[in-house]
Amino acid sequence: MVDWNGSFEGYSRKELRRAIKRAEPSIFEHILQFLEDDPKTFGSVYAKTLMWQYIRRYGLNERDIHCLELAALKYLERPMRPEYKRMCQTMSFIATPSFWQEIEKQLVSENPVMQLNAYCLRQYSEGLNAGERKRLEAKTIKRVIKKHYWKNNRQRYGPYFWGKHVWEAVSNPSVWKDKQVVYREPIDADLPILRNDNDYQLTILDFSYCEPDKVIDALNPILIGAKYQNGISAWVSIFYVFGELSSNQALPIIENFYTTRIAHQFESAKRWLTTQAIRRSLQRIGTPEALQAVAKYQHIGSATDAHMKSFTTGWLADGNMPKNEPHAEE
Repeated sequence: MVDWNGSFEGYSRKELRRAIKRAEPSIFEHILQFLEDDPKTFGSVYAKTLMWQYIRRYGLNERDIHCLELAALKYLERPMRPEYKRMCQTMSFIATPSFWQEIEKQLVSENPVMQLNAYCLRQYSEGLNAGERKRLEAKTIKRVIKKHYWKNNRQRYGPYFWGKHVWEAVSNPSVWKDKQVVYREPIDADLPILRNDNDYQLTILDFSYCEPDKVIDALNPILIGAKYQNGISAWVSIFYVFGELSSNQALPIIENFYTTRIAHQFESAKRWLTTQAIRRSLQRIGTPEALQAVAKYQHIGSATDAHMKSFTTGWLADGNMPKNEPHAEE
């Protein structure tokens, strides 16, 4: 049975699709609330695509259209998902002039994601045909750009590439006091650093002898450059290092990373691993500011959270407390 955010409990996927296509009145308010809440749970993309595609089969009044406009505006804040096209098509029929005026304002937003999304949505203000024509033109351009990119960037930056760069950054003598790497006995309780990984390299470094600002500066390019598809392993390792540094200097880096790279992602094992690593990192930093920030980074789905925690060990496990007392900021 489908249980997206508890809104459609008791429906199978097939039954829900049939109910939406038939515009059954009993689920209409749930649909509006679902689109407004914009949950990022497993299967929600499929549901939202259906809802945007068939929502016009309901007799929409002024209040309903206003709710849908609010839901549509939320899409400007994050990268496009498959339902974005259906949303644009629907808005081309129902959106009010004030909605398109708001879209115009976002064309000059300081956020490049919002600029791009607003530009694509704005094309539908002139009608469905105009919007689709512009979308297909952009699709052709995008294909050419991708082809050019892969032709000139043959090296695939997989997880081992980024993981190697994390080790190179933290083992470089230039980020250590007295330019000397200091080692310690491995902390067995911290292993594995990554799930199902026996790599113990990071646990043999005594980060209390590092220059925190230099280590953070060296790792920040990996947080920015690695892609969500293949950078998760490196990111988890970086947050382990941040926890060992016990420095508040990592807090703005963590917040910026989460906001730009993770917050918009849908519920998945990748998102869970990254969010859990951030939470554990802050707990290990242990300063009042870090502990206060932990509450910002919540797991979206309780089912995924329980499932992942059931077989997660090492430093990522919630019950595994820091081995060293956090030192004061220098």
